[in-house]
Order: sequence, then C-alpha cells, then structure tokens
Amino acid sequence: MNKNFKKIIAGLIHMGIPIENPVDDYNTRFQFQKITYLIQSMGIELNYNFGIYLSGPYCSKLADDYYEFGKTTGNLISDYNPLKEEIEVFEKIKTNVFDKEIKDGRNLEFLETITTLIYLKEKNPTWTEDDFFNEIKQIKPHLSEYIIVIGFNTMKKLQFKQEFLSKEIKEEIKQWDSAED
Repeated sequence: MNKNFKKIIAGLIHMGIPIENPVDDYNTRFQFQKITYLIQSMGIELNYNFGIYLSGPYCSKLADDYYEFGKTTGNLISDYNPLKEEIEVFEKIKTNVFDKEIKDGRNLEFLETITTLIYLKEKNPTWTEDDFFNEIKQIKPHLSEYIIVIGFNTMKKLQFKQEFLSKEIKEEIKQWDSAED
C-alpha cells in the first residue's frame, strides 16, 4: 500500500469514519473519492489528480488504489502516523462535515456538494457566490437549494484560515449558520 493511500486510511481512522471494503459498495467508493478530495484540497499532499464527473470530483488512480487495497486486505489499518498539520485538517473536516447533522439523511449529497463547490472554486477563483450557485444548479439539478447553501457555507469554513477571522466575518458565519436551520 502506498504512502498516500496510508495517509487517507489514517485520516479516516482519525475522523472515526466507518468505511467498508470499497470493492463491495458504491457508497463507500463514493465517500472514499470525496473524502480524499477534501483532504487533498485542504493541503495534505496526496498527489491524486481529480477531474469533475457526474457525482463530483473523481480520480481513477485513487480508484485503482482502493480496488487493490480492497482485494488485498479490505481492513482499515494504516501504519502511517499523521503529522500535526494533517491531524488539524482531519479535525476540521470531521467537525465541519461529518459531525454536521443534515436533515433527511442526505449526507452523500452534502459531501457531493461540498467537494464539487471546492473543485469549482479551484478552477474558477474569481467567481462570485452567484456564479457558483448558478453553475452547481446547472450541473447538478438534483441538489436542493438547502443542500447547496449548507455546502457553500461549509466550503467557506473548510477553506477559512483562523488568522483572518474578524468580527465582521464571525457575524457573517453566524448568519450563514442560522440560515441552515
């Protein structure tokens, strides 16, 4: 198992995310792709190249890795010891994505929305909020406005650096959080 894949497994273990053998289950493969993309987009070096597909960011090399992993062990074990910075990223993802309660059990849609928005932001850094909203509604018409708003707010939280937290930004975050209820 390569070092990058061991980092992903260590992250899943640290976040307490129960992942089944990816060979056997579509939802597991979906989560693997999205979680890996989140981890990498937040600065952990993994060297996977993602493109946008029907269900959001996808990497065929990652798929090769988890199919190989699933065929050989299938157990979520890793001897990789995450660095302090990596643990901080895992914690931020856990708190903002996996500890969040999404109504109607739409957690996979939520994950798809967040990762798609981050992908779009990386490719289009000058877009306005309206640009992102219009694009995601066009490419993913099955997503509700509720999920998109929560996803957009979560994307901001994931990409936000604490040193930039001003009184005005705290107030905006508070307003966005209240819009989710």
